[in-house]
Amino acid sequence: MIAAGVGFIMNMLNLSAFLMQFKIVHFLILIGCAIGLKFIINVLKPDLVDPMTAHPLAKKFFYLGMAILGAALVMRNYNIPYYNLLLYLDIAIQLVALGISFSAKMPSNKDLNEDILDI
Repeated sequence: MIAAGVGFIMNMLNLSAFLMQFKIVHFLILIGCAIGLKFIINVLKPDLVDPMTAHPLAKKFFYLGMAILGAALVMRNYNIPYYNLLLYLDIAIQLVALGISFSAKMPSNKDLNEDILDI
């Protein structure tokens, strides 16, 4: 899903000649298929967790990147200049989220519940 999203952004920014042969709708279909595949895997094996959404810090960066991408697409739709700067920023944020999700140790449920104080 991240690869399709970054490919989508690189296509919008005209960064790769190879990606220019695809239309934006192809990337959106690929993202939709990745989401559908993730849903099917979660139904078949509910004990598996997605590192992107299971790690709290990676999850924050991922959703921040999605919000920035949405803002850039709205800016592009209404011909507001400098939307491409948001797309470059989004690539960096998504790569940070991906790096955190695979390199940082995921907190266990015990670590997440230590902040709760009983009064």
